Amino acid sequence: MQRLAWTQTAGLLLALTTACVPDLAVGPGAALPDAGQALATLQLDAMLPHDTADAAPHDAHIKADIQPDAAPLDVSLPDGITHAMLPVVGNAHGGVLHHPRLVTVTFAGDPHAAKLGQFAAEIIHSPWWQAVTAGYCDAPDDPSSCIGAGSDGGAFVLPFAPESQYLDSVNDGAGNLQPLLLDAIAAHQLPDPATETMYLLYFPAGVGVAMVADGVHTQSCQTFNAYHHALMVGATRAAYAIMPDCAGGNLDAITVAASHEIVEAATDPWSIATSQPNGQATGYALTPYNNDTQTWLRAQLGGGEVADLCVDFTGAQTDRVAMGEFAVQRSWSNVSVQGGHDPCVPSPGPYFNVVPAKGRSYESVGLNQSKSFFAFALADGAMAQGWTLDFFDLWSFYTGSSAVEVAFNGQDSLRVHAGDVVQVTITAVDSPDVSQWGGYGILLQSTSDDGTVHRWPVWVHVK
Repeated sequence: MQRLAWTQTAGLLLALTTACVPDLAVGPGAALPDAGQALATLQLDAMLPHDTADAAPHDAHIKADIQPDAAPLDVSLPDGITHAMLPVVGNAHGGVLHHPRLVTVTFAGDPHAAKLGQFAAEIIHSPWWQAVTAGYCDAPDDPSSCIGAGSDGGAFVLPFAPESQYLDSVNDGAGNLQPLLLDAIAAHQLPDPATETMYLLYFPAGVGVAMVADGVHTQSCQTFNAYHHALMVGATRAAYAIMPDCAGGNLDAITVAASHEIVEAATDPWSIATSQPNGQATGYALTPYNNDTQTWLRAQLGGGEVADLCVDFTGAQTDRVAMGEFAVQRSWSNVSVQGGHDPCVPSPGPYFNVVPAKGRSYESVGLNQSKSFFAFALADGAMAQGWTLDFFDLWSFYTGSSAVEVAFNGQDSLRVHAGDVVQVTITAVDSPDVSQWGGYGILLQSTSDDGTVHRWPVWVHVK
């Protein structure tokens, strides 16, 4: 995404999200990269400062193939032009869980109860945990303020059947979900919330959960698959994560959802939507500070926490790896971004992508007119065969109709190699009502010969 190096931050985004929860579809027998193997080559560089628009400068050595299949664009770039920077996930000083204690909660008859208890005991000490939490701290100069090793708080089976439907009004605690936890704690069916306890509550298939946040009503397995929040148990604040079974008992789907919420509850423990219990501020989440960052938020269509940023909603399942016998989700790493690598860790291999010029991730195009910009093919390791560049149409993905045409050096797709400069041309052929999205989303899509996919969002406003 002449030979180019990452001029500041080389980390990019592997997969985008549509909501603040993961897509839980895991194909039977799907092969997952191993988290431990990926971590063997992951460089965990210096910790990032908080609330930084761009990561600190870092020069990575980029290995470019000198004989590309398609000649690089023959053009003199304007002085000072460089590629867009990947946004750093900032912290609004809402705190983190430094040493979370995971308490697994299931209901009688859950066939996965034992495995879910084992999952919590293993995940909190795993290489995955070390990778996804590295660099997330209260204060950048204080290592003691960072997320570190957690603990297993035990597995508990509630001795009664769940109701068929639960309501969780997260702003005020109304409904019957938070009382479920509070009553179980009071009856000593669950342990008291010691410092930094996180309750992991798993519901069996067929049990629905309705969530109300800031007046917005949502329903499990329709608009979300899992979420996390917090409640007060006496004077102690405790995080909790809710995992309905939206995949018919598929254990991989359940643990992917749980890992998603565990890392988000650790990095942003007290916030969901704009509600904060007792006025607690937001922790780590992406906020818009320029057009490029707003493009990432629009492309995610609703989620800016660290696991949200790595969800693959297209079904390619690039958002998960194996942790022993369990499937877990990859998550956004500011440390990896700063080091010039894949922001979604653990990373299964060399990172490559095609990145628009800085400031060109948002384009305004007149109907039946075109707009062009430069983009750069970049990689953090050897990609001797290069990769194929085309685009993924978000609007077409959801509606079946397309409003733009995209060309790369005048072609529908292009074979590129690290160091190539590409001219991307967007032509608006229709003007759909995309007001709820704030524009029309496309993804520059890079695909290697082994099927690995990386994407970069571009938002289009059709005038």
